[in-house]
Amino acid sequence: MKKNVFQSGQSLVEVAILFPVVIFLLTGFFDLGRAIFYYSSLTNMVREGARFGIVDTQSEEGPYLENVKRINDFAFAVPEVGLVPTNTLCYPGPCVFSGPDITVTITRLMDSGDDFYENVNVKASYNFKAVTPGINQLLGVDGAIVLDTESTMRLAASAR
Repeated sequence: MKKNVFQSGQSLVEVAILFPVVIFLLTGFFDLGRAIFYYSSLTNMVREGARFGIVDTQSEEGPYLENVKRINDFAFAVPEVGLVPTNTLCYPGPCVFSGPDITVTITRLMDSGDDFYENVNVKASYNFKAVTPGINQLLGVDGAIVLDTESTMRLAASAR
């Protein structure tokens, strides 16, 4: 039985049409995994920075430099935060530290119901850049997808 010339051409056209879609999906799944990993790392570093901030007795002198060093210790995927705050009056805050594509804000907040208790709030914002063509333009602002996270913890009695 003789093979029709159009049958082999049809298969080639089908592969040519589906190949870009498959590559787009594969890189999209890769980017989704990267975004989840970056968000997990960002959440971990913010939590550790807040946890360190609630026991830090030197935060008024710092300004929060030990907190930022601790945050940088847990920055597994994201770039490190710079040690120079954008404003000089960091106590009680907000004290903003910036790095490439990342911003961390540390604030000590008075509890609204009581003048004695304070909270330490650490927020982070990271500009995630996907490698899949078109994803940043579809989902992000200014060519990046913004990942935001924050952690608030009650100040320890020994640090008041």
